Amino acid sequence: MRLFRRDIVRLAAGSLAAGFVGLPTVVPAAGTATLPDNLRFAIRRKGSVIGSHQVSFRSTDAGMIAETAVRMKVKIAFITAFRYSHDAEEYWRGDHLQLLRSSTDDDGEKFRVDGQATAQGIRVSGTEGIAIAPADACTTDGLWNRAIMERQTVIDAQDGTVVGLLVKKSARGQFKVGGSLLDATFFDIATPSTTGRVWYDDSDRWIGASFEIRGEKLDYALEG
Repeated sequence: MRLFRRDIVRLAAGSLAAGFVGLPTVVPAAGTATLPDNLRFAIRRKGSVIGSHQVSFRSTDAGMIAETAVRMKVKIAFITAFRYSHDAEEYWRGDHLQLLRSSTDDDGEKFRVDGQATAQGIRVSGTEGIAIAPADACTTDGLWNRAIMERQTVIDAQDGTVVGLLVKKSARGQFKVGGSLLDATFFDIATPSTTGRVWYDDSDRWIGASFEIRGEKLDYALEG
């Protein structure tokens, strides 16, 4: 049973797009010590936790590395109906992606992506072949970086294709993290298979999300 397939990781991948301008990037420049906060989300479906999405950061002499790890497992009547794992490393210098490596096991179907910044843009090799993304492109793992909401195209971190990003709306509101309500900004996004809402607090930290995928609702709840 493949309820989610690639749409889980393609949270921000879609059709023809228009970006949202004027947002600050949260990627530190080379040589700076400040890194984004590490993030861990519980992924819930119908109120039950089915997995986790973690993003961790470490500094390098040239900038930083963002590491993403996604794990999901769906059980029906004590039988595992679906498994998913995704691991990626992104090397950043300032607000530009320099290197991408990812591997994915989508319920037995394997994927690998390699990307490298070049003079022409980011050269990406994946299961669909080779593509060139804009030099300032983010990946679909990049929801930790609020600047993704001003991009018009993103790199699919699962298969390496370059796809459009549609941001429909931005507004203020409150989002519950733990037992506290935080003032936050949300963005509504849409793709051919997914609609969703992504939340950031006033320090540009990704704090939550909800997505509608093939009639299924998935909620991301920040832990810790």
